Amino acid sequence: MTDGDAARVPGVLLLVEDDPDHAFLVRRGLVDHGALGLVVVHLSTAAEATVRVAQGDVRCVLLDLSLPDASGMEALHALRAADASVPIVVLTGLDSDAVGIQALQVGAQDYLVKGQHAPDAVARSVLFAMERAQRQEAERRQAQLGSTLQLREVQLSEAQRLARLGSWEWDVLTGEVVWSEELQRLTGLSDVSGVEAFDRYLALVAEEDRGEAAALFSVEAAEDPPVVVRHRLVLRSGSKRWIQGHMTAAGWDENGNPTRVLGTMQDITEQKSTEDLLAHQALHDTLTGLVNRGVLLDRLARVLAAPREDGSLVAVVFLDVDRFKWVNDSRSHATGDRLLVGVARALESALRPTDTLARFGGDEFVVLCERVRDEEDVLDIVARLATAIEEPVVVEGVDDDLAGVTVTASMGVATARPGDPVDPEALV
Repeated sequence: MTDGDAARVPGVLLLVEDDPDHAFLVRRGLVDHGALGLVVVHLSTAAEATVRVAQGDVRCVLLDLSLPDASGMEALHALRAADASVPIVVLTGLDSDAVGIQALQVGAQDYLVKGQHAPDAVARSVLFAMERAQRQEAERRQAQLGSTLQLREVQLSEAQRLARLGSWEWDVLTGEVVWSEELQRLTGLSDVSGVEAFDRYLALVAEEDRGEAAALFSVEAAEDPPVVVRHRLVLRSGSKRWIQGHMTAAGWDENGNPTRVLGTMQDITEQKSTEDLLAHQALHDTLTGLVNRGVLLDRLARVLAAPREDGSLVAVVFLDVDRFKWVNDSRSHATGDRLLVGVARALESALRPTDTLARFGGDEFVVLCERVRDEEDVLDIVARLATAIEEPVVVEGVDDDLAGVTVTASMGVATARPGDPVDPEALV
């Protein structure tokens, strides 16, 4: 059977009655009514009725409470357990409303007392029961949908909170702007409405980032592929945050102009700090904080590649700490590390603003000196470096006898003129 065939099969009105004479009268009244459009199926036991309801095509049940295999409300409970959505009209032979009211409390839609109703009352009760059941099912689904939507809103809000991701929606035609709770929390702007919300947001953006961030709220920019802008916010509290904004059009008019724009703002402050730290670690020595070998050689290559009209020299001073191995072996590697930090600080104090100090590896340091007038000038720089480390070097976090250590360094010097074909590695 195809889906179309199934849709054309009429529903079943199940008559559960063990008295064949009364069943005949009920069936005749239903047939005479002719407005139900249901196929009447007659069964005489609660067990048979329960199996039939479970098949899923029963639209309504006419149930006699006096059955050979069920007494009282047993049959009603069994049918409700089989499919609670099927409406049930109870037929009772007792001349008492108490039984009917009890049946309604259990879940029946209506009840009729045998022999005390109009000829068309059964059909009208069936129609009423089905209509009422449909309304109740619609109300149940509406309530369920409302609960589902509410749950999804709560889940979305919680997901945005955990991701530190706020969202906004802009109706370009009406000018209405809706911000999520998380975006209000991120920005501290809780009373936003209309496109003036964009101006208030941009007022928080760091001035140097403001021009680029304005594209997030531009209809013209929305005509292109999604806009992504990293920018800084300076909040009213004075705290600063890095934000990654994303904007894209989600609706267009007949001319292809954006009518609805969606955007998100995500707090990436921690991510940006991690990125900055990784970038710093890639370029600097982790122990001393000085630039590393790769940065020094790159900078030396650029200096050598740029000729200078003033005829100045480029000098490279290579230093090896003399007493480092003694400290490292007699004390500890941790003490040796602290000594290297102390040496680095001492050498930095002797540099000119244009000089670059790098840790080359181990206990080796290199100083790149730009704009050196002549070799005498180079020797002056070397003398200042030697004097700086001959002073007691402060070694923090060690015993008093090593708090100030006097060290010396072996130094080598090489010079070149910018523009000469000199290899940086060979010069070092």
